[in-house]
Amino acid sequence: EAVFERTDLSLARFVGVRMEKVNLTLATIRRANFNDSRLTVTMTDMDLRSATFCNASFSQSALGGCDFRKLDLKETAFKGCRLERALFSDANCEGANFEKSSLIGASLRNANLNRANLTGAKLDDADLSGTSFVGANLTEAS
Repeated sequence: EAVFERTDLSLARFVGVRMEKVNLTLATIRRANFNDSRLTVTMTDMDLRSATFCNASFSQSALGGCDFRKLDLKETAFKGCRLERALFSDANCEGANFEKSSLIGASLRNANLNRANLTGAKLDDADLSGTSFVGANLTEAS
């Protein structure tokens, strides 16, 4: 497992990279670019609002408490991720994939989840007020 805990990765370009079993907890990733990357990472309780994740794919990642507010996460995949208490308020998650992810206690207030895949997602105690789900797949979500 690679560890970048408490590392300053500001302005780093991780475009198109594959990161497996990487710990980024408490790393500084201001304005870092993760576009088109494939990520299996741990980064909990982090402010990610200035980073970019367009078309990124998170798989089995621990992202609890992370702040994705107002980000453009269109077509981003969060398949099987732990997103408890994560903040997605006002984020554009159109076409995003949250299949089998845990969004327990997450804030999705006013988020765009149009065409998103939430199959089997856990949404207990999530704030869904004002969220748009046009064309979303909520099969077996709870």
